[in-house]
Amino acid sequence: MAVQGKHAKNPQQVKVGRHGVATRSRFSWPHIALVAALLVVVCLVPLSIARSHAGLDSQAFADSTRSAFSGLDDSAAQAEDNGGFPVVRADYAARVTSKLQNSVMSGGCELVSLGIALESMGIDVDLDRIVKDHLEIDGHFATGYSGSPYSEGAGYPPGIAAAANEYLASIGESVQAHDLSSASFDSLKNLVDMGYPVLVWTTMDLSDPQFARAFDNGVEWYSNEHCVVLYGFAGDKALVSDPLTGLVERDAARFADVYAQCGSMALAIY
Repeated sequence: MAVQGKHAKNPQQVKVGRHGVATRSRFSWPHIALVAALLVVVCLVPLSIARSHAGLDSQAFADSTRSAFSGLDDSAAQAEDNGGFPVVRADYAARVTSKLQNSVMSGGCELVSLGIALESMGIDVDLDRIVKDHLEIDGHFATGYSGSPYSEGAGYPPGIAAAANEYLASIGESVQAHDLSSASFDSLKNLVDMGYPVLVWTTMDLSDPQFARAFDNGVEWYSNEHCVVLYGFAGDKALVSDPLTGLVERDAARFADVYAQCGSMALAIY
């Protein structure tokens, strides 16, 4: 538009004649219209092209942005659908091995199961240090630990998770133990299928829990309490690392039923 303003400001132009006499002449209106039309074309065509490219660039940017963030949106949606559990697959469950409590801590199935899960993640485990420095042995099985893991004791997920998290922080690990109590068994199965082993509170022989009418913070104790590591499924069987018997298979339906009877208590590290 600057070109049009400079050269087409006045249709009358000064012309020097053959004898050096300045004369004034007029373009005919058709000429003026033609020049104006050409100037409009010169100005508007590049602008139209620029707009077209800008449109294409904007569309391309929008498409690339949607593509870049769609994975995050999907992950967020999956996490919400999965009850807040991790959505990134791991292979920890496939690395689960056995560790027998009678050779480590005869009364500490919960601590031994914790060690099994941590070792499957490649984390160095010092159970004695966990007990000495991080486990709150305060007589409260519901929130801390009651008794001694070296002889006879017990603790539910809150106390075990608290000890695990203190220990993990002390050795510079970023993962955390999560109390999954009240989670459905299907949620635990999904987590295991994603590659994360799960500590499950059950009974020593999958018998019904024997509640002893002893309460702590509103939670009832059962005398045949036991903790194992659930790490997989094979058909209708649950794959379990049991601190009493090693790597075993349990009927998955019965395992799920006893899990529910015991109060649906579980814990996982991620």
